[in-house]
Amino acid sequence: MSGVYHLLALSGLHVAIIYKLILALMLFLGNSRGSKIIKSLIVILLLIFYAAIAGFSPSISRAVIMISFYEVSTYFTNRKNRVITLSFSALLILLINPHSLFDKGFQLSYLAVLSIFYIFPKLNILFTSKSRFLKRVWEIVALSISCQIATFPITYFEFGTLSPLFLVSNIVSIPFVTLLLNILPIVVIASEIIPGKEYILSVLEHLIMLLNKIIETIGGININ
Repeated sequence: MSGVYHLLALSGLHVAIIYKLILALMLFLGNSRGSKIIKSLIVILLLIFYAAIAGFSPSISRAVIMISFYEVSTYFTNRKNRVITLSFSALLILLINPHSLFDKGFQLSYLAVLSIFYIFPKLNILFTSKSRFLKRVWEIVALSISCQIATFPITYFEFGTLSPLFLVSNIVSIPFVTLLLNILPIVVIASEIIPGKEYILSVLEHLIMLLNKIIETIGGININ
C-alpha cells in the first residue's frame, strides 16, 4: 500500500474540489441574499446528483451532507461548528443505513476528517516559511501525517501494513489529483466548444496513467 487509497477512491476530497469548482462557476450570480440562496440550492442539488452517480458511498455521502448542512446553516447562524456539522452528517447516514457504522470506508472517512480538524492545525504550525511552495509542501506533509495517525489503527488492523513511503506518495499525488479533478470537469462541460478536445482528453488520460504508474511503483518498493 502506498498510502493514497483515499485519493484514488471517490472521496470527500473530490467532493470538496467539485464544490469549489461549482462555486467558481457561479461567481457571475453575485453575492446578494437571493443569489446566495440560489447558489446554495444549485450546489446542494448538483452534489446530490454527483453522490447518486457515485453510488452514495459513505465518504461521498458524508461530504455532500456536510457541505449541504454547512450551506443551510449559514442562513441561521454566523458560527459554523464543523464538528456539529460532521456529527449531523454521520447521524443522518446512520439513520438511513445503520450498517454503515461497520463500513471501513465510513470509519476511515470520519477519522480522517476529525484528524484534519484536530491534528492537522497543530502539525501545520510547526513549520513556517515565506516560500509559498515550501509552505504548500509542508501542508501536504502535515495533512498526510494527520490522516495516517488517525486512521492507523483501522488501516493496520485491516491491511496488516502501512507503507513507510506514504509521505512521498501523498506529496506527489495530492497536487496531481487536485489538478486533474479541476481540469476534467471543465473539459467535460466545455467539450463541445474546445478545439482539439480529443487531444486534450488524450493528454489527461496519459497523465492519469502516469499517476497510477508512479503510485504503483512507490507501493512496490520494499523497505526493510
